[in-house]
Amino acid sequence: MKQILNLVIPIFFLIGGSWFWYQNNYGTSDYYTQITTDGNRTNIGSGGGRDAHFRYEYKLKAYNENGDSKNIEFHSMSDRPLKKQAYLVTHVNNKKGVMGWEEVKSADIPSNALKPLAH
Repeated sequence: MKQILNLVIPIFFLIGGSWFWYQNNYGTSDYYTQITTDGNRTNIGSGGGRDAHFRYEYKLKAYNENGDSKNIEFHSMSDRPLKKQAYLVTHVNNKKGVMGWEEVKSADIPSNALKPLAH
């Protein structure tokens, strides 16, 4: 019995520590926002047969499913700004910021997050 505990306890701590490390570095929370500006256009260089590459940077307020707000910053690697009034779900990591985003319909947004966005 003691030998089993000597094996199980370290494995338990290893798995728990790995989960905590992963959540801290890669785990995200969903925050919902709406594109209200054209974003700031930034030239990020040339290459690949093109004279210039651009991205658009956005600084917006976003809300989680409980209605808690957070100021977020992210960018779009596109030569065009994101569509105005589009709703996005952003995947936010506490250490690294926005890790990804995708467009959603207003019907897919929790009501506590949609209320402040609708104003």
